[in-house]
Amino acid sequence: MVSSEPDTSPLGSRLLPWANLGAYVLNIVATSVIGTSGKVGKTNSEVSAAYPTLFTPAGYAFSIWGLIFAMEGAFALYQLLPSVRSTPAIQKGVGPWWILMVLLQLGWSLSFATESIPLSMFFMVGIFLSLLALTLSLRQALPRRPSLAQSICLLLPFSLNFGWITAALLANANILAVYRDSEDLASHLATAVSSCVVLGLAALLGGFRLLDPIFCLVLVWAGTAIAKELSAPVASISASFPPPVTQGLSQAVFVLVGFAALAALHAAGRRVLLRRGGGEDTQGEEKEGESRQGDTGSPAGVRAAAQALLKP
Repeated sequence: MVSSEPDTSPLGSRLLPWANLGAYVLNIVATSVIGTSGKVGKTNSEVSAAYPTLFTPAGYAFSIWGLIFAMEGAFALYQLLPSVRSTPAIQKGVGPWWILMVLLQLGWSLSFATESIPLSMFFMVGIFLSLLALTLSLRQALPRRPSLAQSICLLLPFSLNFGWITAALLANANILAVYRDSEDLASHLATAVSSCVVLGLAALLGGFRLLDPIFCLVLVWAGTAIAKELSAPVASISASFPPPVTQGLSQAVFVLVGFAALAALHAAGRRVLLRRGGGEDTQGEEKEGESRQGDTGSPAGVRAAAQALLKP
């Protein structure tokens, strides 16, 4: 179980949870003012329409932000509970990564709204890396069998966000390719195909190494929306690429969606076995995880978690 002993650091035990709450509020306000209102530059949808790609999800896919913000709101409130706020899961697992991610998200919103696409790509990579570090350090801090509250209020919000940001990073890369040269159709196609490959690899890691079914299901959601958009592309895409290209790519993405769904089923099945005490080396893995909790949140702890993730 996660230790409930309080952190004696004034910043860690008292200020960090409130800073996390402030970061959540800042993220909501910044997204509303910058990303959707158009009060600072263009809206996200206007910028995306200005740079049509072969890897753009259908508009409905972005509704997932409502679920992400709702679950991150649950996290922001849950981590304020006296029995939770001083635990390693918050102080070392979430640590500084959440606040860093929000600040990078603010930078991305500003750069994307002002069509500084290369700068937005820089911030998007930072968002992805901060969520990756948060995911790894949080899993180090939590027990192998987290409670229901921990699963819903800690693991679920960041799995949703991490999965969507993985897809958004690839979409941003495709926008960057169009931004750099709108006439280089070969580069646009190559970037889209490469993004499909990376999406499949992400599903592989999420389903078979992270054992995160939510992460994989978000990729299913994003991939389905991309394939749907390709099946009836906007006029500029139809004018640039013949139907065999868009339809073929759409079918390929649907294959990847099926693969991601299987990865999600595998991860869910393995999670059930681990929770019930089944599977090989479960007890050894739990002891190993408990022995590493002291290093969570630090660069060394994140590095150790990454090495464990990639270990065959």
